[in-house]
Amino acid sequence: PMTIVRAATLLKECVNKLQPLAQNKGLELTLKVDDDPKIKVHHQSFMDAIINVIVNALESGQRTGSIEISLSSLSEKKMAQIQISDKGKGIPDEYKDKIFQPFFTTKSKGHGLGLAIVKKIITQHNGTITIRSHKKEGSTFTIYIPIAAD
Repeated sequence: PMTIVRAATLLKECVNKLQPLAQNKGLELTLKVDDDPKIKVHHQSFMDAIINVIVNALESGQRTGSIEISLSSLSEKKMAQIQISDKGKGIPDEYKDKIFQPFFTTKSKGHGLGLAIVKKIITQHNGTITIRSHKKEGSTFTIYIPIAAD
């Protein structure tokens, strides 16, 4: 079932769940909330999508510092914007078009389904996901999800 939730509340749940994993890797998860729009989501699947992107950021090769999760709203577009940024190895240009395809992976362990499932979940919520990445500088995944009508 779809429910209307505060986006920041959902993101805090994700961060609290993953903070121990981050600390084990010597990293910190930081959440920056510029605005806290309401979004209509299937709570568990949307959380699973966010968690998957954060776990990928934690596995990006970043050794110190923090993975930044930020939330804002683009009122003119009636969209919530969630960004997850790491300072890891980055994604090579030749892989950027493939990372959301099923069974594509660069990891020695994994099936290449994580980001394909993330994209499907975001799309099912009438949202989009984009990637900006530079080799050796890190990656930023940006998720746009419609703001719920009051």
